[in-house]
Amino acid sequence: AIIFTASRDLEAGEELCHRYFDVEGDWASRQEHSKCWGFACGCKRCHFEAQRLPGTSAALAVDAATSAFRERLRFEMRALAAVAKAPAAHSEEDIAAVSSK
Repeated sequence: AIIFTASRDLEAGEELCHRYFDVEGDWASRQEHSKCWGFACGCKRCHFEAQRLPGTSAALAVDAATSAFRERLRFEMRALAAVAKAPAAHSEEDIAAVSSK
C-alpha cells in the first residue's frame, strides 16, 4: 500500500499522482526503473523514444542533451528554482551567481 500525505487541501475526486522514478533520465534508465515497480512504461515519451529514435541523428541529439542536463543543467535549474521560491527577495547578482556555477 502507498500512503500519500497532502501538503494542501484536496478536492473530492482530485487525482493524486506518484512519480515512480526520476523522469529526467534516458529511455533505458526509465525502463529499468519502471521494471523495478513491476511495469513497463508506455507513456507517449517512452513510446516515441523506443519506436522512432533508435539509430537517428535525433537520438544522438537527445543523448547529448540528456548528458548535459544530467551533468550540469539539472543542478543549475534546481538552484535557480530554489532562489525563486525563497521568501526573501533576491538581487540580480544573487541569481547571476547561482546561474554562473
